[in-house]
Amino acid sequence: MHIARMVYIDANVFAYRLLPGYSNQQVRQATDFFLDIEIGQFQGTLSSFTEQEFRGVAKKMISKAKSQSISPQEEQTAMQDLEEFINQLGLIRTDSDKLIHHPNMQNIFAESNQMLIPAQAKLRQPKNEWRAIGASDAILISLAIRSGADHIATFDFGFKGMVNSTISLLYIPEEY
Repeated sequence: MHIARMVYIDANVFAYRLLPGYSNQQVRQATDFFLDIEIGQFQGTLSSFTEQEFRGVAKKMISKAKSQSISPQEEQTAMQDLEEFINQLGLIRTDSDKLIHHPNMQNIFAESNQMLIPAQAKLRQPKNEWRAIGASDAILISLAIRSGADHIATFDFGFKGMVNSTISLLYIPEEY
């Protein structure tokens, strides 16, 4: 029997699949990743933190596409689309507050700091820009580990500098 790898999904993967304003290649890569979840290659998981991050990205990308601020109705529609997509794929959703207050874990901010200290900045070519994980990324890593995931799926190049033996990176632009 095949046991699917547990993959914590970063908000940008949902955004590239569900929101306007991204390249055809990014949309295709996100779509292909979610197809792998549908066929059982991965079991996807996320937390309420991911949903909050998606809300912020939705406000930005929909406003950018319209050249004006997103309306409350459009924001609600984007969040409903995310909810339906999560349910359709059968993703495991965890309340971030419960993950943060896990009885057998240290303080999540201390844990996140331990993710940042060894992390390395990586040079992204051909843009010639340095990228690294930030504090919210380190919290995401901690939440992913606490949710039981063994991989993080993301488009965020900064995660390539992650140094952690507990969880692995599934960097979508290189995998799809």
